[in-house]
Amino acid sequence: MVGMTTEAAPRWWARPKADLLVVCDHASNWIPPALGGLGLGAPALNSHDAWDIGALALAQALSQRLQADLLASPVSRLVIDCNRSPSSPYLIPLSADDQAIPGNASLDAAEVAHRLAAFHQPYHRAIASWLEARGLSAKALISVHSFTPTFGRESRPWLCGLLHDEDELSLRLLGALRDELGDAVGDNQPYGPHPDYDHTVPEHAYMRNLPAVLIEVRNDQLCDTAVISLWADRLAKGLMMALNERGQGQTSTR
Repeated sequence: MVGMTTEAAPRWWARPKADLLVVCDHASNWIPPALGGLGLGAPALNSHDAWDIGALALAQALSQRLQADLLASPVSRLVIDCNRSPSSPYLIPLSADDQAIPGNASLDAAEVAHRLAAFHQPYHRAIASWLEARGLSAKALISVHSFTPTFGRESRPWLCGLLHDEDELSLRLLGALRDELGDAVGDNQPYGPHPDYDHTVPEHAYMRNLPAVLIEVRNDQLCDTAVISLWADRLAKGLMMALNERGQGQTSTR
């Protein structure tokens, strides 16, 4: 085994009688001290490979505006990725930006099971428990992520993107955001949903026929408090419009 990890509970921000849940799968770049930084240096541990930069601050601001509960994973996705299925080959990454991760090499089954039990399972149990407690009163699951301005040599021109499977809430929010920002809003960009990469929304929302949306904002848009506030205002307005339209049974024309 690489070494026993220290458990960390999922992070909650709760509000009385909230009927919306915001989640942040890649909120933190924290690595348990027992893992020795996984053998990586500070650049990798502070990079997008370790977490979604700015995503937690945006999720916090958005949940405040929506009066939603917020649940965030407490651990770096370099330790275990809470937006991957336990069966995904990318659950525990072997490299970060083409650099091998020594602390994830040749893990035995016991260490994988321990990381699942310490971090992945508590996070997903918390989401499931919230949804089960709310039942039919739950209105939507909102997942907040961020992405890099470039990937390799590829430039990503979108300011934000929505990942979806043609579900109604995502399409309504896409229309609302494009009314303001046009093609700067990506439709399944900078990438689309994929079963090996996306776990939280399909596992908890699609399985319950619950409205859900996965929001990606380019992380150079999330480096300033004022700009984060602007994005939170923009997304909250669009989400409330989309949820209200859905509640009224209107048909999307977008």
